[in-house]
Amino acid sequence: GSSERPDCLRMGYWSDNRANSVQEALAKGYRIGIIASSDCHDGHAGNSEWLRVRRGYRGGLVAVYAPELTREAIFDGLWDRCCYGTTGTRIILSFHLNDAPMGRELTGEEHRRHRILRVEVDGTGVIDDVCIIRNGLCAHRHVGGAMHAAFEWTDEAVFEDVALPGYDGRPFVYYYVRLLQEDGELAWSSPVWIS
Repeated sequence: GSSERPDCLRMGYWSDNRANSVQEALAKGYRIGIIASSDCHDGHAGNSEWLRVRRGYRGGLVAVYAPELTREAIFDGLWDRCCYGTTGTRIILSFHLNDAPMGRELTGEEHRRHRILRVEVDGTGVIDDVCIIRNGLCAHRHVGGAMHAAFEWTDEAVFEDVALPGYDGRPFVYYYVRLLQEDGELAWSSPVWIS
């Protein structure tokens, strides 16, 4: 099964293999950005159904925040992990922790004590819920009901009580946002880390 949804089974090697999941990499302290894309070899990126007789799958989409629409700016946005992925729909997702955008790593006592998370999303359908994931678990759930949601949440948990042991000996906490629409479409932000 999948660690995201119990009804989303993976075929072959990936079935029941959490050791190779994004959640496991994040729990180990890897600093990775989240993207989604297709594995298309027919020149129609994002549409693997083209030329398929049966069981075509629509590819995911990568969204990148960049100051301009140039190849260099887009690659910089990916390098900075200021990006997110969707299941293929054009969801707009903005996520900040203490005014730092997704993809950043924050250090310092002020970030460990005060953690204010801001989320703003525009769905392509009615939003079912938006979860702020802290260390792999939904720490805060915002119920949708419309195509737009904007909210702020302050994590009041004691940093030391929720921190994971880092591979370098420094404890850390990571947060990301997962959006679920009523039509089943999903979006995941890149994380923000505090260490």
